[in-house]
Amino acid sequence: MPGRGDPLRAAAILIALTLLLCTDGVQGWYQLTDLLNSCSGVPAPTETGIVSAQGYTEGNLADCHLLLESMPGRQLVLSIENLQVRNVHLFHRRCDNYIQILAGQRSNSTTKALSRKICSHVRDQQVFIVSEKFVRIQLHTTGPRYVHFRLVYTNALPASKCKPDMFKCKNKRLCVGKSLVCDRHNNCGDYSDENHELRQCQIVTYYHVNLAVSLACSLIVLTLGFAIFYCTRPREPRWYRLRKAAAEEGTMKG
Repeated sequence: MPGRGDPLRAAAILIALTLLLCTDGVQGWYQLTDLLNSCSGVPAPTETGIVSAQGYTEGNLADCHLLLESMPGRQLVLSIENLQVRNVHLFHRRCDNYIQILAGQRSNSTTKALSRKICSHVRDQQVFIVSEKFVRIQLHTTGPRYVHFRLVYTNALPASKCKPDMFKCKNKRLCVGKSLVCDRHNNCGDYSDENHELRQCQIVTYYHVNLAVSLACSLIVLTLGFAIFYCTRPREPRWYRLRKAAAEEGTMKG
């Protein structure tokens, strides 16, 4: 006979599969890379991706960097959506802990800085359009520091090579996939793919689909959790309930 733990195992597997499918649906086609766990890493070239870091660094990070490689015939569009690096010298203009964007080749000696050392809060998005083969995202800290960083990168085609199934950016320099339009990420570099006057932004978009999928997944998980609780709650044995009912009935007759 199947044991009482069998339904629990089946429900746990079902919840895990549901969460896995929901997570994949929410992240979409963006390749996710954690900068703090990928120092000196080189992710595989992909059309779009997100580089993020959130948490405390472990001691000094003299050269924690991530190397992004552009796809053949494309240009990298980098959009910094969020950046917070806490510095020790709050009242001094010292930039000991920072993130810097460089471009060039694989080696450090052949790179050039695309940005100054970014060590404060970023309120407005900073955008870089790079034609070099490699882009280096470098994080430097002088001790355990809290870092909150999020960068979206896109391998965009030059406008001269724009395909019919692609979206042409307003800057007339680049083209991106139509699936990236109205997904709340600045893939063009000039926000033209997120223009709310576009017809695509006025109908159901990938963002709305993600929201619906997230709500549906949450409802499924809550329903499964309630079903597990209801089916596994402690119950009195049937013989005990019958004896108890008979005893209560005899008491009432007496």
